[in-house]
Amino acid sequence: MSTRLCFSLMALSLLLLVACGDLVDKPDPQTAVLEDHEDKGLVFHGLAPGESGSLCEGMFAIQSEDERPLCSHGPDPAPDGVDITRPLSLSELQGELSVTASSDIPCIGDGVSGNRVQAVYVVASDKADRFSEVEPLIEGWAAQVSQMFQDSAAQVGGESDVRWVTDSACDLDVLHVVVSPGGDDDFASTVSEMKELGHSSPERKYLMWVDARVYCGIAQIYGDDRPGQDNYNNGRTAMFARVDEGCWNQTHSVAAHELVHSLGGVQLSAPHATGGYHCTDEYDRLCVRDGSDVVLTYDCPSGNEGMLDCNNDDYFHPNPPANSYLDTHWNVAHSSFLTSGSSAYSSTSTATVEFGSSLNEQNGSRSFTITPGAGTVDAELTFKWRRGVDAPILTLEILEGETVIAGATGGTPVSLSQEVAGGRITLRVSGADRTAFTLTVGYPTP
Repeated sequence: MSTRLCFSLMALSLLLLVACGDLVDKPDPQTAVLEDHEDKGLVFHGLAPGESGSLCEGMFAIQSEDERPLCSHGPDPAPDGVDITRPLSLSELQGELSVTASSDIPCIGDGVSGNRVQAVYVVASDKADRFSEVEPLIEGWAAQVSQMFQDSAAQVGGESDVRWVTDSACDLDVLHVVVSPGGDDDFASTVSEMKELGHSSPERKYLMWVDARVYCGIAQIYGDDRPGQDNYNNGRTAMFARVDEGCWNQTHSVAAHELVHSLGGVQLSAPHATGGYHCTDEYDRLCVRDGSDVVLTYDCPSGNEGMLDCNNDDYFHPNPPANSYLDTHWNVAHSSFLTSGSSAYSSTSTATVEFGSSLNEQNGSRSFTITPGAGTVDAELTFKWRRGVDAPILTLEILEGETVIAGATGGTPVSLSQEVAGGRITLRVSGADRTAFTLTVGYPTP
């Protein structure tokens, strides 16, 4: 990303708020009082320093009632010269946008199955609801995001696109969500109300165009650089990204930047990582000088500003070279929320996930969901039990919807192998009380 568009960083030793050239140093995040810069969209209400040893260590934890921490790299400042508190007319929002047709959105399968990105228009109940006017613009901005993934993959001879949620006519499905008057005040409130309204599926990345003037952009991300499909950024929990009115119509998509964060880029172990979930080798959508000690290099032409991953070596490569960083670490191009035509992410690729839990008198069964591609799902259930009691007998079942398509019962281990057509399935374990178990599932990626 060019120096015209700067972003925020929370580091372990020093918090740096970047306001396009002006670095405001902050003390250790454990004791820091976070200062808002409202005109730049740097609002920290609802965010707290991540606890040591947690998933959010070294970044922000989003205040919520969830058992699992919700993590973010923090708010991203608005581009230089943009005051996000200034209201924009519809003509200003339209700007130079030339693509507004849903036909530019890929039509993939039935439009809803599996992991997908859900476009959302969010407005507070005390604000003017502009859904009918803004929806066509969101379709155009989403099409621009898709074009960026397509063009970026094509640079290295690959294919990639966003698996958007679409309707029965293959048009982009833009969810219309009205929150309470305080539901747009900060990211934590918006995420909380989205979940309360039932928008909390782990099969969705919720990319929210919020009709408010609080942020430029902000998104969730987890510090997990493991290469497998069980990466925490890849459908383990619902994840959210937010872009507010002042940054809807930027020349280089802020929505794309925030979406990539929610897909897991840029991990701290990347070759050109800044330490703040961005990169240093300009030009591309995620690279920025986000701290006073960050030195940028200019390895790609300025025309690459609207593309992903200069030299495709930090966070995005559809078919990375063997044993390269993106072959052995998390690669956004291999996210199950994207399509890909590369051999590295084909229908013959497989993933393995492990679930650990237990049965007791109150919970005689446990269920786990995955979203495989077409092919064979292999599941093995191993378990332990209390001393002095007979070895338990457990049942393992695979369900499509409410229908059991395979099942087996016995002592440890219990194994199943079942052909599936692809899409969400459930694995259910049931049986004896007070039994701890591990369920290991191998499956084809979508």
